[in-house]
Amino acid sequence: MFTKHVSELTYTNIYDLINVQKIGEGYGLDFKREIGNLEKAKKEFSKDVSAFANSSGGYLMLGVDNGGKIVGVDNSINSKPVVEWINQVLSSNVDPSLFYFDPKIIPIPDSEKILVIIHIPENTKKPHIVTELNSYFIRVNDSKKSANHYQIRDMFEFSKNRTNEFNDFLKKRNLFDEDDSEFALTKNSKRLDSPLIPKPMVIFSLIPEYINEVKIKMPVREYKQWLEDNSKGYTPFPSMALFYMLSDCEQRIDGLVMKRSGHNSAGMNSYFEVVDNGYVEAGFSHSISHEYTDSGGKLQIAFYLTNVIGYEMLLLGFAKKFYELAEYCNEVVLQISFVNVLNFKLFGFHDQYSNT
Repeated sequence: MFTKHVSELTYTNIYDLINVQKIGEGYGLDFKREIGNLEKAKKEFSKDVSAFANSSGGYLMLGVDNGGKIVGVDNSINSKPVVEWINQVLSSNVDPSLFYFDPKIIPIPDSEKILVIIHIPENTKKPHIVTELNSYFIRVNDSKKSANHYQIRDMFEFSKNRTNEFNDFLKKRNLFDEDDSEFALTKNSKRLDSPLIPKPMVIFSLIPEYINEVKIKMPVREYKQWLEDNSKGYTPFPSMALFYMLSDCEQRIDGLVMKRSGHNSAGMNSYFEVVDNGYVEAGFSHSISHEYTDSGGKLQIAFYLTNVIGYEMLLLGFAKKFYELAEYCNEVVLQISFVNVLNFKLFGFHDQYSNT
């Protein structure tokens, strides 16, 4: 419907959609003129949003009447900012909690009113129930309807299948069962080397909920250039690169792996893998341990927590751009897997070591 993320939408985009393209309410778009009576509004709003989440997703626009006229709504509801009211209503009236993008507030020119745009993608945890009504809702054409027994059954089956697909993928990567002796040992992580035996490792994984869909469809040459252009520039260390395209880039059928050499020619001390289904994995065996001498003069090894958290923050900055490139609008799980670090003391964020 839109060629940009909901966070980037402007009044001009909404006006063009309604008045130039003449797009009205439909399966993926719903208008709501006003909030109205608050008790009734809580139920209706919960029904509207959960219906999109239980179906194929869509956009809810507050401040547009059924005929497509932009009228706006107040920027506060019951003395609360409108976004706060929205979040509170959905968190207390819909179960399980559903995913939606942060509502976009758009000022209306020459008016004190605002537009509120909410993008709700199809949720993998559906069906979502409106608890006060004890009912499930779905989108049918341009409206919401109560789901029948068979539709509810199909939604539960959908979620079960998605969960199984997600877990099966993690199992293939040895990232599902932390008690397994092979946990986190993948083709890449096995090649990580370290002067310490057993070697400590940290693996960061970004895992899309819809794991069996191809999300990166651009030519490899353009994709490599995009990765190189977007390997750094993220807070809190904008000059630090997440990976190095020029070090050793291995092209595979389903993606790319950027590797950095380790202590021996056969190993590596880090890698960064991107797969065309949107999965991202980064592994380290260096910069996560720190040697120090304790008060008794004995050499000790500490786990360097600062580097792990710093890299996580950089990775989240990259993820935002990466999934916008992939036009992926659903949930992504961040998993951080630690191997052989339980007996390490913690170091970082301050100058003291801890026995924690």
